[in-house]
Amino acid sequence: MISLMALTTKHLFHKLYKWCKTPCTIKLISLFLLIFIVVLFTNNSRRKQFSPFPIDKYLDGLEIEIEFGQPIPDFDSNLPKLRKRILRISNANQFPSHFINVDALYSNDLNKNLFTDIPGGFMNIYTWRDHCSESIDILKAKIDFPCNPWRKSATHILATIKSIEFTGVRIFGYIMPPVSGSYSFQVSYFGSVELWLSPDELPSNAVEYKISIPDIVTHSAKAKWQVSHFTVNLVADNKQYIEILHASNTEGVLEVKWKDNSSPDYKPIPTEYIYPFVHDFGNGVIPETYKSTLPLHAPSSELTNIMHPFDERNTLFLHSHVDIDEFGDSFVFPPCDYTPSYVDIDPIRIANNLGIINTYPAVNLYTIHVELSIRTAVISEQLMNKVLNLFMHHLMFSNPTAHLSRLINMERLVDELNGDLFLVEVLITYAQNPLKEYLISEFVVLDHKDLPPSLLCHPIDMKMHRDTFVHFLVTHRNFPQMIREFVQNMERVYDESGDENFGIIIVNYVTPLIDVITLLRQSRLKHWSVIDFGGPWEKTAAINVGIDSVKNPDDIIYITDLSIHYPAHLPDTIRKHTFQGYSGFAPIIFYFSCGFNMQMFIEKQYFGLYSVTGYGLFSLYKSDWIKVGGMDSSQFKGIWGFEDNDLANRVLKTGYVVFRLIVRDFYHQNHTYSGLWDGKKY
Repeated sequence: MISLMALTTKHLFHKLYKWCKTPCTIKLISLFLLIFIVVLFTNNSRRKQFSPFPIDKYLDGLEIEIEFGQPIPDFDSNLPKLRKRILRISNANQFPSHFINVDALYSNDLNKNLFTDIPGGFMNIYTWRDHCSESIDILKAKIDFPCNPWRKSATHILATIKSIEFTGVRIFGYIMPPVSGSYSFQVSYFGSVELWLSPDELPSNAVEYKISIPDIVTHSAKAKWQVSHFTVNLVADNKQYIEILHASNTEGVLEVKWKDNSSPDYKPIPTEYIYPFVHDFGNGVIPETYKSTLPLHAPSSELTNIMHPFDERNTLFLHSHVDIDEFGDSFVFPPCDYTPSYVDIDPIRIANNLGIINTYPAVNLYTIHVELSIRTAVISEQLMNKVLNLFMHHLMFSNPTAHLSRLINMERLVDELNGDLFLVEVLITYAQNPLKEYLISEFVVLDHKDLPPSLLCHPIDMKMHRDTFVHFLVTHRNFPQMIREFVQNMERVYDESGDENFGIIIVNYVTPLIDVITLLRQSRLKHWSVIDFGGPWEKTAAINVGIDSVKNPDDIIYITDLSIHYPAHLPDTIRKHTFQGYSGFAPIIFYFSCGFNMQMFIEKQYFGLYSVTGYGLFSLYKSDWIKVGGMDSSQFKGIWGFEDNDLANRVLKTGYVVFRLIVRDFYHQNHTYSGLWDGKKY
């Protein structure tokens, strides 16, 4: 029986073998195999796409960083109702550098962040790139700290493992312990750390738990691994605010663990006991309520008084002003034609010192560790007294009741050929009201070639208009934190000066990272406009679009930049040095090197340079922008650099003066340029 079965089986296999060798059979088998592979791949693909939910299971014990980039193309057709983001999942042991696609963090149908459905398990992380320092103080002093980071993200554990060189990190949220009692914390890290803990939910009640912080080091120093411990009493089911600030170099590792009295070992804080401070993982505007509840113990340092102690020149705009034309019954100063001799020089030979103004009193120069290619001088006491006496002689001759209260400011443009140009700003009183001071601010020329040396004259083309509207024009792409900081900075200028005759124009390369219009609507600024601009990054073309948007030829347009500290007196300073049909103004700004900023003025360590050869910050009247031709967008199409020097040369060729002045409390903080032109995050 067995032999018969074996024979039959052999016969069947022989028949099957002969049948499979036929061409038709081979095609059928190939077709079935192809269908099987397609079905299998499709099922696996769908399983991979939708497997991340529930999200908390996928994120157990991992760090999650939300990358705000482009939507995931593969999901656009499959999930049309969901907005997509990319999550970076990193774990030192299992996923050292692994990316997964998560279906969505936002639902358009529900119109709410899916994180709001999770009762906890996360903390906020804000990251500042290109920090170039291991100093927490310098991190706090950054112009975009604490609420305008380079990246907003979230963490499932109180730890960071960074691969980007020199970053500053802010981890903040709440912890809610399971039982009351004494808890010991262990903080392990490279670099510098501050840890703040509040007894309740209020950040303002947080106190710092001392952790050893190394001295300020440069980017060439090597950090040491450090471990610190402290003990604190916690109350069960009581949310307590916690914040950790971390500054590090390439070995940017931070780890926070805890244990109670019953535990022998330190362990990571379980996810069920941590909560985010705010569901701020998306783009858009920081709510006003969020701004008001930001921790007060670590604000962006207001370090103007460190850079310059109180200087009355910074508040001249607050004084009542007397127009020189209304001062007396006759001309106080005889009118004269005046053009600095350097305007006649071949513009291509424009030198570093052309148009640079000397001052009295001195403007504090940062001469330690500063790369200075600038020769500036203080007006001598002898010359100051000579000009001041002549100035007051003219005033009192025209109005004998006027008396000098004090000199506030004097500026001098040296010109041996055509005479020196002076700006004299004095406070005077009148005999009938000696307690009331008035400001007189006027340009005069000493040693004019057509006048005797005992007379000052007033250049007829330099008539001041203190109510001229000034437009601050900036272009923006891929730096939402800098736009937020710029708007906040201009709000401060408005609050401190009370000047309503200025506004901002933002030429906005449209980005999903920030809603600029909503940001400005929520601001305190009275005058603003946003011009959406598409295509590849072209700075000169964007500036010209902004210039064209201004309709009044008698307005001043000041092209400027982001990441700058603007003093409250800047609108007034621009008006004083920009004259229609006569001059442009290119203020000299101090650029901090990477890793150095205003906080370091405490230690008198000034690393940076004055932008003497740069003309990227420039003001002209709208009518003069038209006459000069705006920016050269054809020669500098799609490139960056030297377009500002080209502008200065064309202004001089037009026959205009270019004034250069070191402006007080005016500085640019170093920042990353990654993504500014190519649209990439790295």
